[in-house]
Amino acid sequence: MTLLRSPLFTVLAALAAAFAVYWTGLHGGWLLDDATNLDIFPRWLKGEAVWQEVVGYHAEGFVGRPVAMASFMLSAALGGYSPFSFKLGNLILHALNGVLVYLLYRRVSRVAGLTASPWPAVILMAVWLLHPLFVSTTLYAVQRMTILATGFVLLALMAYLAGRQALQEGHTIKGRGLLFVALPLLVLLGTLCKQNAAITPLLCGIIEIAFLRSRLPSGRRDALAFYALFIALPMLLACGLYLAKPESFVISYSEYDFTMAQRLLSQPRVLMDYLGQLLIPRGPRMGIFTDDYPFSTSLMAPPTTLLSIIALAAISAFAIAVRKTAPLVFAGWFFFLAAHAIEASFLPLDLYFEHRNYLPAIGLFPAVAGLFQWALARIPSHGQLARTAPLLAGLVVLLLAGATWARASVWRDTEVMMAQAAPRHPHSRFLQMTLAQLAMNRQPPDVEAARGYLHLLAQSPNPSNRASSYINLAAIDCLQQRPLDPSVVTGLASQDKVTPGPGTVTSVNNLAKLVMSRGCNGITSRTFADGLVKWLNKDAHSESVRAKSRLRVTAYSLYLHAGDLTSAWDQLDIAWKNGRQEPGTAFARLDLMVRSGKAEQAKQFAMELAQEADMRRGRNQDILQAYMELLERGSNPSHNQAR
Repeated sequence: MTLLRSPLFTVLAALAAAFAVYWTGLHGGWLLDDATNLDIFPRWLKGEAVWQEVVGYHAEGFVGRPVAMASFMLSAALGGYSPFSFKLGNLILHALNGVLVYLLYRRVSRVAGLTASPWPAVILMAVWLLHPLFVSTTLYAVQRMTILATGFVLLALMAYLAGRQALQEGHTIKGRGLLFVALPLLVLLGTLCKQNAAITPLLCGIIEIAFLRSRLPSGRRDALAFYALFIALPMLLACGLYLAKPESFVISYSEYDFTMAQRLLSQPRVLMDYLGQLLIPRGPRMGIFTDDYPFSTSLMAPPTTLLSIIALAAISAFAIAVRKTAPLVFAGWFFFLAAHAIEASFLPLDLYFEHRNYLPAIGLFPAVAGLFQWALARIPSHGQLARTAPLLAGLVVLLLAGATWARASVWRDTEVMMAQAAPRHPHSRFLQMTLAQLAMNRQPPDVEAARGYLHLLAQSPNPSNRASSYINLAAIDCLQQRPLDPSVVTGLASQDKVTPGPGTVTSVNNLAKLVMSRGCNGITSRTFADGLVKWLNKDAHSESVRAKSRLRVTAYSLYLHAGDLTSAWDQLDIAWKNGRQEPGTAFARLDLMVRSGKAEQAKQFAMELAQEADMRRGRNQDILQAYMELLERGSNPSHNQAR
């Protein structure tokens, strides 16, 4: 009986419960961008890619996410390239994070003098570990990046607390080592999983203000130096970078249907939506197909924009007002906001994703507990209520575990999960196009079902979604050898409001491949290319927009297939000189030089490419090397041969 009542036993029971409720969902399939982020692993397992190529795969920004990719390598090595092995790795890491959450809560409680009892930490850890909102983090393979980054953030926060405690006790070398060496190293490892781990110093500052400033006066000068170095200086550098090159932040918005101002207006609504789902989970409203989340266009469009801003301001004012009497409320609430600071900011990102709450919720749940404690203390006869609190907490944990199990059971079958989401997200491009693809993959293909999903997307208020649906409907007609309506493709030229985003690129490329490989009754490579070019020329966005640049390469391929080398060269010239100089564009340009009989120019261009960092690693290096060898032999390489 003593063992059953011990906190350690309860922690282990919560971990076992997490494995029990999640286990059924481990058998689900790949989702959304799993394939594009993880498709290198089959080649690596066959010996066709080296480990350096794997850890640097899809590197973006300054350094990419090599630590996360290395962890995927471990999953692939132990369990092969299967959704189960990758999702099991996620679950193991989620459980380890649960342990770190418990240890962080305990350390904060001891350092801040909140309570000597371990039970609040046990309950809060169980609530976080078993919350159903995190099914879409744990069972979505590529979100390993979020899980790992959070683990390093938790370790960094504990390093900060240990460092401040050491400084208070006079252990200066140890304290400074933890603050200025160990903590930055952990943050660096976290950012090499996902960049939002960089927010850790701000989280440390919130804990300092809420709990440590008055209790640990020694070492305050070191703490100020820490904040100057890791908060003030990076913010100044970020502001300087923005002022120096504002276009580098704004240009990516060209690939979205909303502006920076509209994104900033939308985020208060998003945060309030997150808050509602964390406090009162509603399973049917949860999911990953949230690309149809409506953005705000003004304070009153929709009216919940202004209401959300007022609500967030009111909660923040209350948290500040009770900072001394309810420090948990202050710390937890501002931890929640700060942890959202990067992904809810001006950066060009999708509006809404559930996994963005994985770290912020670690602060929100203690804030709720602190609010309950603060309110309870103001009830005259609160003794009886206080005695029922553990029972209520246990009931909440059981309800959350049940909801998580139910949601994980749905995630076991990808098609069932999508079918359940379809009624609530009729205008989600990700969802409807995936359902259409699944319908076409059946034997025999369920053409009518696929067309039905695309017709739903055609009713979307988003013009880019409508354009994608029309193009994919044309692709189905082509596959079924039905006559195509030329206006479906050439009508692109009349589209004023369609942003050339990633979805449009995928749809256009799929139809272009069909036109070139099998031909489509009613449309030719030339007419397709002409309509595409007219639309791109009409679009006001810069040629450096990634999607627009890639569509120029698609137009090149279509003209090349039609035998018009002059028009093909014109499109590549625009994509290379005015657009993004990506490897795919470079290889296409190199190929066209050879086809045009410009062998010497091709050799010179190949040597120039060999100096580029992107060309000196992985598959790009292999392709370029193949081109250079063929050029040296005087052969006539083609893009396909080099690949």
